[in-house]
Amino acid sequence: METGILPPDLRNIEQLFTGDARYSVPKYQRSFAWGSDEIEELWEDLAFAVERQSDYFLGTLVLHRKPTASTEIIDGQQRLACVSMIFCAIRNVFRAARDPRGDQLFGAFLGARDFTREAPVNAKLVLNNVNNDIYVRYVLESQNLDDIDRALKDKTLHESNKLLLQAYRYFLKRIADEVTARGTDADDYLVPL
Repeated sequence: METGILPPDLRNIEQLFTGDARYSVPKYQRSFAWGSDEIEELWEDLAFAVERQSDYFLGTLVLHRKPTASTEIIDGQQRLACVSMIFCAIRNVFRAARDPRGDQLFGAFLGARDFTREAPVNAKLVLNNVNNDIYVRYVLESQNLDDIDRALKDKTLHESNKLLLQAYRYFLKRIADEVTARGTDADDYLVPL
């Protein structure tokens, strides 16, 4: 009997996101719920792996292949969302430096746009109905920390979206701090991620 659940397969982050990879969070899955403890732990684990130039086990993802183009995330959406936020933060550093790798990173790991001026993002990761609009507008399309801070002041912002934006703000700040601290050696830090 075919369940659609993908069999165990060891992949790195690049293999998860590049190529035709498309992931979606099903309606029945919870909204983004990670707080500062989970965000900081993921960051510290990844930073330690990068510093040691060692592998990092992101954890088990349970994926369900649908007949459509995207694969549903049964377990692991919080981690995949956070990894995409880190890619967005790195992309912003490259874009600020007018480095074409920002656009390359976006196309390889985050999504694409067609060639019309106001084209929406065709994201590689689509979150649930509660989170996806905020994710696209403030994470995939963001340019700076001020946008995030303004959005976080909105009293009508859903709690889950507040957590999502706080997580993204954390990653933006950590990446920017690392780049500033490393100066001309920042490239060595950014590229392994």
